[in-house]
Amino acid sequence: MIPILYRISSLTMALLFVACSANAHTPRETYVSLFVSESAVTGHWDVAVQDLQIGLKLDPATLEALPASDQEQRIEALAIDTITRLDIKVNQQPLVFRVTDLETVTLNVADYARVHFVAGLTGTAPSEIKVDLRSLFSVDTNLFGILRVNHPGGSEMASFSFGSRERSFVLNSSSTRAGGRSMFTRLYLMAAILVMTMLLAGRAVRKLKPRPDQ
Repeated sequence: MIPILYRISSLTMALLFVACSANAHTPRETYVSLFVSESAVTGHWDVAVQDLQIGLKLDPATLEALPASDQEQRIEALAIDTITRLDIKVNQQPLVFRVTDLETVTLNVADYARVHFVAGLTGTAPSEIKVDLRSLFSVDTNLFGILRVNHPGGSEMASFSFGSRERSFVLNSSSTRAGGRSMFTRLYLMAAILVMTMLLAGRAVRKLKPRPDQ
């Protein structure tokens, strides 16, 4: 158990609140947000606390008999395991994520766990990302939600479910586009300078050439 997770005492209250509704359950929408930079991919996963509770796969009697603190520890472990098994590749290289924090937030008039995570990047600037969210469905195969990918060139968004859990995006870096524009500008200026130089040289030659009447 990592120390940062002991700060989320509000999760205990959320568990007590949803325990009575564990028998009849339809998963809520879940959200995965990724932020791609040249050095790392950071992100967070928003998932309903009740969905994580159901993901423990305990019968209702056993679940209700567990102390809230035990439920909290089991849910934290499930969230960490789910995130660390994410299958995400940048430039064909698989990423290894670690959880950096876990907090509770209110979304869709419900208690959600927000799991923060990060993976470092090495090598060339990211140009493509492939996302396979299969690990999320170990919690509940009926999960569905929204994937957002933010990168220097803009942002992408797609829905996902168990049957459509793989997504790929081309990352058009704004810095790359700016670099291309600046290179074009430099070439244009060099060509203009060359043309001007040739014109001036031609004029100088004409001035130096003696006239026939001289």
